[in-house]
Amino acid sequence: MTAAINSHDLRKQILQDVNACEALLALLEAERNALAARDTDSLDKIIEQKITQLGILENSAKVRTHWVTQLSQGSDSNADIEKRWEAMIANSDIADITEQWQKLKSLQTACQTANDVNGKILARSQRTNARVLDLMRGQTAPPNLYTAKGNAFAGHSSNKVGEA
Repeated sequence: MTAAINSHDLRKQILQDVNACEALLALLEAERNALAARDTDSLDKIIEQKITQLGILENSAKVRTHWVTQLSQGSDSNADIEKRWEAMIANSDIADITEQWQKLKSLQTACQTANDVNGKILARSQRTNARVLDLMRGQTAPPNLYTAKGNAFAGHSSNKVGEA
C-alpha cells in the first residue's frame, strides 16, 4: 500500500460502506412495508434517506476507484480496477479486512435483491391503479381471444360472420 492509501483509511472506508449498506437494507425493508400499506408520506421520507445512503456509497466507490487507478498508473478498465481492488484487499495487513469486504459484497447483493422486490411491488401497484382508473373511466380492455390457429388477438377487431 502506498502512503496515500493506508490500512486505516481502507478499513474506515469499508466499514463506512458496510454501515451505509445496512442502513439502506433497513430502508428498503421499510419501503416494502410502506408500499404494501400504500403509505405515501412514509415513502417520501424513506426515499430521502435512501438518497443519502446511496450518496455515501457512490462517493465511496469513487474513492476506491481513485485509489486503484492511483496504484495502477491510470488504467481505468473496470475489470482491471476490480482485480486490483481485490488484490489490494488481499494484500492488506488488516486481519479482518477480507471478511468485511465479503460482508459488504453480500450486503450489496441483498440490497439489490430487496430493491428488485420493491420495484416489482411498485410495478404491480401501478398496473392495478391503471386498471382501476380505466374501469372508473369506463375503459375496459378487451379480453384476449384466440383464433382457430391458436393466435391471440385483443378481440376489438371485428370478424365477418363467415370467419366466426
